Amino acid sequence: MGPYVRVKRRNQTVFLDVQLTDSFLTVKEKLGSIFSLPPTSIQLWQGLNQVEWIRFDLIFWIFC
Repeated sequence: MGPYVRVKRRNQTVFLDVQLTDSFLTVKEKLGSIFSLPPTSIQLWQGLNQVEWIRFDLIFWIFC
């Protein structure tokens, strides 16, 4: 299995298959099409503690 992105949004969790050559913009565009959001409104985070992530609508982690 290759790298993937785990996305947590409210009551949804999505696992997105990505390539190591994918740019952040490519990942944000894929997520934007899934969640019907413009890529410019998606923030990328490596990880957050439980107190911090409550403020954000869309959070994801990258696993290799």
